[in-house]
Amino acid sequence: MASFLRDTPLGQLIRLVSGGRLLKYTEDGNGLEMLRNRRLQHADRTTQAPVNAEADPEVLAKKGTNADDLVLVDWYSPTDPENPRNFSTAKKLWTSFIIFIYTFVVYCTSSITTPSYAYIAPQHGLNETSVSLILALYVLGYALGPLLFAPLSEIPWIGRNIPYWASFLPFLAFSIALTQVQDLNFATICILRFLQGYFGSPILATGAASYDDIFDEFESPYGYMIWLGAMYAGPAVGPLLSGYAVVRDFRWPYWEVAIMAGGLVPLILLLPETSADYILLQRAKRMRKFTGEPKYRAPSEIKRVRVAKVFIDALIKPTEIAMKDPAIAFVTVYGGVVYATYYSYFEAFPLVYHDRYGFSAGAIGLIFLSAIIGAGICAVIYAIYLQLYFTPRALHINAAIPQERWLIPSMPFSVLCPAGLFLFAWTATATSHDANGIEHPTFHWIVPTIGIALFSGGSYVVFQCTIIYISLSYRKYFASLSATYDMSRGSLAAGVVMGSRAVFVSWGVDKGVSVLAGVSAAGVLGMAYLWRYGAMLRSRSRFAER
Repeated sequence: MASFLRDTPLGQLIRLVSGGRLLKYTEDGNGLEMLRNRRLQHADRTTQAPVNAEADPEVLAKKGTNADDLVLVDWYSPTDPENPRNFSTAKKLWTSFIIFIYTFVVYCTSSITTPSYAYIAPQHGLNETSVSLILALYVLGYALGPLLFAPLSEIPWIGRNIPYWASFLPFLAFSIALTQVQDLNFATICILRFLQGYFGSPILATGAASYDDIFDEFESPYGYMIWLGAMYAGPAVGPLLSGYAVVRDFRWPYWEVAIMAGGLVPLILLLPETSADYILLQRAKRMRKFTGEPKYRAPSEIKRVRVAKVFIDALIKPTEIAMKDPAIAFVTVYGGVVYATYYSYFEAFPLVYHDRYGFSAGAIGLIFLSAIIGAGICAVIYAIYLQLYFTPRALHINAAIPQERWLIPSMPFSVLCPAGLFLFAWTATATSHDANGIEHPTFHWIVPTIGIALFSGGSYVVFQCTIIYISLSYRKYFASLSATYDMSRGSLAAGVVMGSRAVFVSWGVDKGVSVLAGVSAAGVLGMAYLWRYGAMLRSRSRFAER
């Protein structure tokens, strides 16, 4: 239990208050003796280092040592329990659960306000297109936030947890503030929503990197599945949580967010640190404190780290990669289009299910569950494919698996995206007349809803495959590319939220959604091209892993 709690924010606070007497590490007591004994073992990786090619003599000199005396602090052994990849199953599941819930709450907060538009608009003298800013600015906020927070999580002395809880506190504060400002002007609500999205964003960009910290190549797809599940479930559940409540109090969605954010506090305090660089750096510090010798250094301490360069690389490098690497350019744009299409539901559903089928705001919230059902069914099929077919064969080969092999499931599932959109577009708007000449929908409401499930399930697997492809092909830039990927998705989604309602009203839902379906159909060809020629593209890229 002590080792479980020790690397969490709460555990570190307990150590600080107790002066290190509670929740001790190996290095706090007999660490030096263990270090000496383990250095004699063959499996020991904490060794007296020779002159290291990566070590910067200037950096070491400033820290009071040199390359000849340097003791490089690494994992004690391949099974070192403090290595995030060696966490116990219970610890990995607990970490995965917290990241899932945190991600779910942030995504749920985006859409939970949509049922209140009909009540907020007349209060502020706005039409429903204008009031969509409440959603669009939140989405834009969480699209831009990772540009700051993703690079922070890559700095060894910061790690994953500090950006998570340091950004969560403002997220909680703005969530509480929104419950109090509903009688103020609309601009104040919009500003607070943008800031709420901005500070909720770190988990949306680096959540995948956190899963990558604790799972290996064949485990990580299941971690990504959990994370993507939150990405799909959050926006879908939001309208359901508030749809029935806004009839009595249109401020209730903001209270729901504040309650959920408050419930996250104990979970954030119990989230284990997963950054290997951060953990090793803290280990080295404890060794220096215990021995009083500056020669114990983590790998991240033996070379110069320029924080400014980290941020410049994070801001510029992903854009440079997207411009020079067609594979990343396609994945970024296609992912953005698919995600923006998902958010267009919030503008299309009221026009279809309220205006044509007569559903209430609460009942429309139930329709969003079809997205979860579709994604869930396809996730199970994908997991079975991995468990029974892909992974056993990959392990049997006992060699590196080409990254393009992970893209194979995306091709059949990508077909579901345009198929589902066309089904929704043309069945939701089909009209027939009865004997009295009265107009009625031709199809039962379940038919276009099946189209929603097909699109959601197909796009879920496409996102899953592309995230794995990026993580394996561009591992060095994974966190920054995830931030750029998130910015692309969020920016396009924010634009679609503001523009799609006018398009659907002017052109009709059938034609408007068909345009999105056509773009999605082009993505099917792009995924096939990436699978066929991805290896060739990577061989020509100076950024990709070979």
